Amino acid sequence: AGVLAAGCLMPGFAEAAALLVPHPVDSITVVPTEGENTATITAVDGDVDEIVIYWASNNGRVEGCTINVDNIIIEPKINIYGGRTFNNVAVTGNKVTIKDTTFKKTTYIRGGYSAGGAANKNSVSISGGTFNNSNSAVYGGNGATAANGNSVIISDSTIYGKVYGGYGGEEASFNSVIISGGTFNNIYGGLATSISGEANGNSVIISGGNINGLICGGDGYTAEGNSVEINGGTINAEVSGGFSQYGKANNNKVSISGVEFYYNVHG
Repeated sequence: AGVLAAGCLMPGFAEAAALLVPHPVDSITVVPTEGENTATITAVDGDVDEIVIYWASNNGRVEGCTINVDNIIIEPKINIYGGRTFNNVAVTGNKVTIKDTTFKKTTYIRGGYSAGGAANKNSVSISGGTFNNSNSAVYGGNGATAANGNSVIISDSTIYGKVYGGYGGEEASFNSVIISGGTFNNIYGGLATSISGEANGNSVIISGGNINGLICGGDGYTAEGNSVEINGGTINAEVSGGFSQYGKANNNKVSISGVEFYYNVHG
């Protein structure tokens, strides 16, 4: 692995994080910006098969790190994590921002990812992004155990894939997705994947764009207090405020204003 930028000091720890990529160092170009905990990707080599980029830490914790991608075309498959932790360590308060960038192959964007723990209060912001591959996905936060308080904000973008505010195992609560324009397939405010998982208090807000497939505020064995608010755009999707296939869906809400619908709408 090549160490491309150092920084992202963890609160209460002396060790610094490193932005790592398990490919030759010359496969991407990264510059530190706005201090040690922020890096901007300025170019990606199109001759490699796959790139993985993330902030990580020698001491395990990753908090308050940012990766920016601005006005480039990315040819290979790519995974970008604002912050990534391994084992059961939580990842908190990290961010990915994307502006005017085209992703040609399968792309996964995660504000924060924990392979064995929780991903909380991370975020992804996309403006003018194009994701051409339908297998692509965007996650505000993705945690093995929980994903709470994460967010995704998107404007004027095309994502032929899925968007999750929070994607967790036992819990995915109080996450949000806000969309103001573009083309999308399948949007979830929060999704809890465990057989007993809870998805509570999540929200999706749409004020414009062309939405296909599915829009869901919260999906889990327990889905309570989730909401979908739509006041603009063209909706060619089934809409659920809260959804549970085998458990309970209580006190969820869908609010619609001035929009034509062609599929089912469920509170």
